[in-house]
Amino acid sequence: MSQASSSQPECTKRGKNWAAEEDEQLCRSWLHVSKDSVKGTDQQKGDFWKAIKAHAETFLPSFANRPCDGLRQRFGSISHQVSKTHSTVTLQRESDGEVVTGDKDAPPPQHQGITSTPSRPIGQKRAKAMQVQAADPWIVIQNEMKRKNDLLEKYTNAVQRSIDLKIILASSEGLDSISKQLLLNEKQKLLVSHHADMTEEIIEEIIEEETIPSSPNQLEARSFEYLNIE
Repeated sequence: MSQASSSQPECTKRGKNWAAEEDEQLCRSWLHVSKDSVKGTDQQKGDFWKAIKAHAETFLPSFANRPCDGLRQRFGSISHQVSKTHSTVTLQRESDGEVVTGDKDAPPPQHQGITSTPSRPIGQKRAKAMQVQAADPWIVIQNEMKRKNDLLEKYTNAVQRSIDLKIILASSEGLDSISKQLLLNEKQKLLVSHHADMTEEIIEEIIEEETIPSSPNQLEARSFEYLNIE
């Protein structure tokens, strides 16, 4: 039994868990071998991954204990996670109106080395970190600033229109003749500026329900429905 175990090919032994530096070196070695016009094409799958293993061993001795099949499966897992992250970032940028084009200089995928059956999936935390690093922080900041500016503008308009409505609906009872005329002139200006066309029912409903919001976060769809009288 011991002789049978010792004669087992090195590229079929089971490897241990992967470290981050091993993942990085595996990708570098894969790129190195793939770009080699002699080693990257016209060879068997086993020879392809033996070349990757030999290249990686020159930088990290731990690859000496890594089976070739383990390298192949681990690279398949990395490739799957990178593709998933890239698709997520691309969709986000396209939704923001940014033109996204593919990298024409990127090396084509090697069918000999990619598999959809990973030995151990990349953790969710690492995948999320990759996604955050890939996203453009300036796009995120720009979108957040635009969202806050839009909300502030809606809030300001809502407050101003609420004040205007209170003036329009204000009673002139108890005012002197000059104050009544000033109030009437102000009402006419506001009605013209808002192009108001409010029926008695709408006015009564506004008086009963409309309030000035105390902050942008308290704006409601119903408030805008009444205040948007353009």
